[in-house]
Amino acid sequence: MTEFENFADFLKSKRQQAGLSQHEVSAQLGYTGPQFISNLERGISQLPIYKIPVIAKLYNLPVDDLVNEVITEHTRVLRTKIDKTLKKHQSGNN
Repeated sequence: MTEFENFADFLKSKRQQAGLSQHEVSAQLGYTGPQFISNLERGISQLPIYKIPVIAKLYNLPVDDLVNEVITEHTRVLRTKIDKTLKKHQSGNN
């Protein structure tokens, strides 16, 4: 499982609902091949902020909805990291 797996699944689902291939999305984003979209959908890469409006338009999503998904995922990942750090420090103090 990757850190950004939930967002990756969300992006893949929305792309498929829009009836687009990874290659079509890649071309619209200015990439020469579908590898970047594949990496996004596997949670390996993160969506550049400046690409959010383009993805939102391609996937027929309000920009605010996509931004909220990005924020939610980053918050979840950050909270997980903080919780792990706190547990590590707490166990070291016992």
